Amino acid sequence: MNEDLGKERMKASESAPMPTKQKNDGKVRNQTTEVPKNRFPWTTIIVVIAFVVLIAIVVGVLQLGSS
Repeated sequence: MNEDLGKERMKASESAPMPTKQKNDGKVRNQTTEVPKNRFPWTTIIVVIAFVVLIAIVVGVLQLGSS
């Protein structure tokens, strides 16, 4: 009952695109299938806000320089 909905249990060697030397024991976890997909994109929001602030500063400096 430990399996979460929407997550597929795979061995490490089954999900690798190339043959690996990884052993298929219980210690190895497949990170691509274990990561939840509903993470909120905080990084994107912060980068967009920083970009808008940078553009506002540049426009403000250009306005002061032209007057």
